[in-house]
This record gives sequence, structure tokens and C-alpha cells, in this order.
Amino acid sequence: MHGQVQQVLISFGSSLLTPRERDVVQLILRGHSSKAVARELGISSQTEQVHRKNIYQKLQLSSHNELFSLFFDALAQPLSPGTDPLASIHSST
Repeated sequence: MHGQVQQVLISFGSSLLTPRERDVVQLILRGHSSKAVARELGISSQTEQVHRKNIYQKLQLSSHNELFSLFFDALAQPLSPGTDPLASIHSST
């Protein structure tokens, strides 16, 4: 199970987000606060907030909770290594 979570986490959003936005998402999904994400990536809190705003816009989300919900939906999708699980979720909506 841990391996599946890791694979989905690594590929989550790869078809929609920039590499830096994916870094931010991965840290958020690992439980880091906005301040911790900024510190971990060596960026300002304002830059982290811009990345988060862009992520939410691209993924059509409005909250932190919706991001986690989308991640859990992605975990429920059939696993195809190297493929963004969001591609199948967004194509079905």
C-alpha cells in the first residue's frame, strides 16, 4: 500500500501542474503547513501562496480539504506507473 501511495504522490498532477507546483502539492499532502512548505523549498511565504493559488485554480479546487479528497480519489484509480492519476479523473468529469 505504501508503494502505491508513493507512486500516486509522485505522479499526482504531472499533466496539469508545473514541477514546482507539484513540489508544493507533495509537501502539502505530506502534512506540511504553508510556512513549512516555503521553508522546505527555500521560497517566501508569498511565493508559496501564489503556487497554492495556481494549484487550486488549475485543479478547480477551493480548499485544502478538496486537495486531499482529490488525492484520495486518485488513489482509488487503477494504477498505471508514470501516468498522472488526475488525467483519468478530470477526463471523466
